[in-house]
Amino acid sequence: MVLKRLTFHLHSHNLLPEEQYGFRDGHSTTDQLLYFCQRIRDAHNRKFTNHTVVVFLDLSKAFEKVWNNFLVIKLYKMFGTGGKVLPWIYDFLRNRLIRVKFNNFLSRSFSFFQGVPQGSVLSPTLFSLYLSGTESFIKRKCEVGAFADDIVLWKTDSDLTKLERH
Repeated sequence: MVLKRLTFHLHSHNLLPEEQYGFRDGHSTTDQLLYFCQRIRDAHNRKFTNHTVVVFLDLSKAFEKVWNNFLVIKLYKMFGTGGKVLPWIYDFLRNRLIRVKFNNFLSRSFSFFQGVPQGSVLSPTLFSLYLSGTESFIKRKCEVGAFADDIVLWKTDSDLTKLERH
C-alpha cells in the first residue's frame, strides 16, 4: 500500500529521473540497453569519425550503504513526501535487528543503522530515490543511464584526447 501511494505521488508529479530505468513499470534492462546503443549509433551517424568512451559502474553493496537519515530528508525536501507516510518510512528504516540461525544455534541480535531492508517491496524504490539527483550532476560532462545500482556513463566526440580528459 505504501509503495503504491509513493509511486503514484512520484509519477503524478513527474519526480523520477528519466535516466533511471530500474524498478519502474514499463522500463527494463533491455530498454536501457537499446537506448544506450541508439544514442551511440546516432552520434556516430552524425559524424563518422566520432569516438565513444564508456564507463560501466556497479555499486557494490549499494542497498546496505544507504544513509537513512539523508534518505528521509531527501524524501521530504526533494520529493515532497509528507503526511503520515514519512514517519512510517522513517520507522521502517530504523531500529532493525537481525539474528542468524546456524545448526540450531541462534546468534545474538545485531542492529542496523543504515541501508534499506533487502527483500522488501519498498526498498528498491527507496534506493532509486536515494540515488536520484546524481544523474543531473553527471550530465554536465557526459550522458548517463542507470538501472538500479548499475550505471553507464558515456561521451562521444571526434577528439579522443578531449574524451579521455572528460
